Amino acid sequence: MENTTLLILVGLGAFILGNIFSSIKSYFKIKKLNKEILDNETYLNRHLKINAEGNKKLEEELIQIRSENENLRISVQTLGQKPGNAEIRLLNIYDVSIRKVSAQVPGFSSVWEKSLQETEIEFSAADKGFKLILNKVFNRNKPDYSENTVKALSNLK
Repeated sequence: MENTTLLILVGLGAFILGNIFSSIKSYFKIKKLNKEILDNETYLNRHLKINAEGNKKLEEELIQIRSENENLRISVQTLGQKPGNAEIRLLNIYDVSIRKVSAQVPGFSSVWEKSLQETEIEFSAADKGFKLILNKVFNRNKPDYSENTVKALSNLK
């Protein structure tokens, strides 16, 4: 009986000692995990602050570029409305149309009207900037309209 009680006490002591060691081990694991969580939180906060600053700078730059774009658009419209520019534009349209007609040509009147309409569409696209962007992308040389205008004016005399 005495051995049985002693075995029970030793078993109970071993169980309690095992639980104590296990709880100590769990305590240190929890402490380690809490430290990792804190490190991850600080990293995440730092990363979010850096991204927020970058996004703020990008938004400010976007606003600035939009205002510059609007100013340039207004400048282009203003320059297009100066006296004489409408006439020069019309002479350029006629010059390009005449060149197309002379290249395509036997029935002059119908071809002339069609060419004139196409050229007006091209120039309106150029005024909007689409054609200018395409010319820059494909490195096309723009025709020198000042010489063409002089030729057209000399032909009118």
